[in-house]
Amino acid sequence: MPILEFAPINLDPGVTTANESALAVFRKCLSAINKAPGVSGMRFMKCTSDQSIIVLHGVWATVEDHSDFLESGKMTSLLMDLKDFITMREVLQLDLTEITDAQKEVLASPELVSASFKLRPANHEKFEAAVESVLKSKTGAEVVTAWKIKDEESFKKAEDFGRVGLGQEREEKNGTNGREDPDTWTMIVKKGDAAFVDEIKTKVKGFVEAEEVLTWDILL
Repeated sequence: MPILEFAPINLDPGVTTANESALAVFRKCLSAINKAPGVSGMRFMKCTSDQSIIVLHGVWATVEDHSDFLESGKMTSLLMDLKDFITMREVLQLDLTEITDAQKEVLASPELVSASFKLRPANHEKFEAAVESVLKSKTGAEVVTAWKIKDEESFKKAEDFGRVGLGQEREEKNGTNGREDPDTWTMIVKKGDAAFVDEIKTKVKGFVEAEEVLTWDILL
């Protein structure tokens, strides 16, 4: 099962995408990750709608490839270097089930739009029906859509691995009143197809608790 790693990252105050020290460490990270078995297309992009955010994203062929890389220890020293520049946000490990050549082309685009929606499991059916009503009308556009994997122990370990390496605590979740944590559904399109994001935002109103739409262009 291919996994899309889509990890938005906050730049620390005073750090920009023009910071040469930070860029040098980001390049080292990409070099280490892109040599790992089973990885393809890993890269950094900068957010054009919020200059304090970058994203690391690419595809792992299997869960095991991703786990083996983390357990290899090749990122440990790099995380120590990164902690002077970044703070982790939510790490999205997205279940692609399969990935088409057209979707690979989307992910390789120099300009992207991502949209993430948080909703309760009870709203899945209505949410997916609303999304499908938009996507079935698309002509000539390709989209990448996936649910965040939250039940696999390996992915929980991946986020903990990053936070420990960066010396950051996991954020505590408050105010859930005993309900299940919301699920996350993410959509990625080429910037020129961003109209689909706007249509979906309109269709799913009332089914979601939070949404975040960000635009990206290539950094490294």
